[in-house]
Amino acid sequence: EIAPFMKVHRTLCEAVRAEDPKRLIVCDGMSWGTKPTMELAELQVAQATRGYMPMEISHYRASWVGEQLRDMKDPPQWPSVQASGGTIFYPGKAGIREDQKTPTIFRLASRCGAGQFRVRIRQVSSFAHLLAEAVDADGNVMRTLFDREYRPGPGTGDWVEVVHKPEWNCFQNIYHKDEVFEVPAGTAAVQLRVTSGDWLAIEEVGFRCGAVPQEVVQKVSSDWRSPAMEMRFCFQKGRGFWDGLEKRDAQWHWNEYVKPWKQWERLGGVMVGEFGAYNQTPHETVLAWMRDLMSNWKKAGWGWAMWNFRGSIGVMESGRSDVQYENWHGLKMDRKMMDLLQEF
Repeated sequence: EIAPFMKVHRTLCEAVRAEDPKRLIVCDGMSWGTKPTMELAELQVAQATRGYMPMEISHYRASWVGEQLRDMKDPPQWPSVQASGGTIFYPGKAGIREDQKTPTIFRLASRCGAGQFRVRIRQVSSFAHLLAEAVDADGNVMRTLFDREYRPGPGTGDWVEVVHKPEWNCFQNIYHKDEVFEVPAGTAAVQLRVTSGDWLAIEEVGFRCGAVPQEVVQKVSSDWRSPAMEMRFCFQKGRGFWDGLEKRDAQWHWNEYVKPWKQWERLGGVMVGEFGAYNQTPHETVLAWMRDLMSNWKKAGWGWAMWNFRGSIGVMESGRSDVQYENWHGLKMDRKMMDLLQEF
């Protein structure tokens, strides 16, 4: 709700300007600094965005973030091709967008015939009733392929880790559990729906059929921002592959996290208030990612600041295991990162 938000900001800005009328005030953007708040224009302030997207690059295996990033097994890559939207919400859940209420769709090439589908459940919040359904070419449900309710709780179960969230009075356990079901011939798509409960996150899918007997696997990422996922299983010259994936690169970053701020720039200034990547992300990946982000910010005409200069996200004493440090006045300096920063 914007009204109380603006009331607080007006009060703060009035207090600052009562002491210093010409003081430059920089406000954080909404949604962890990823979106500008256009209503702030009346206060004649600047806004700060962030440089942490995608989070699997900046917060890989960080201890203070959620389980999905903290427990990631495969190191992230940049640029990358992603299947995003792995969180399947119950459509009646409050606070989600319309494009997050639709089923998760996996379309199948017409020549696939009968096959076998596998979905790996990563996490369940509170409880979730999952349905997998076969859909024909007209979008009609042909039959139910899989039907199960998940209820995470304390103690032992078919989960691998108990995650209790006292702030929401629920469990959000980690499963890493494969569910496999047969897909009949004539199926145009497999759709997944959570028909009651809260939400469920998947982390991998696989499909095999007569034309492609070797299972084709696709990793899936999940977050709270992505719309419901839709992918297509294709095959060509005997090779199966998943299509409809999202390419994450410099252009993706510009479109998603720079371009939305250009409208605000007509009203007030922009800076990148903080950015960087934790020391568990492979160094070469971090450098490639930083170059693309800083190139975009240079193109946009924005200044930037790292989260820290000295520390696990910085250029000094960062504690990376894959960096050959240079001694600089008694400090361990990441020379490659320093050169990159000075380039911009």
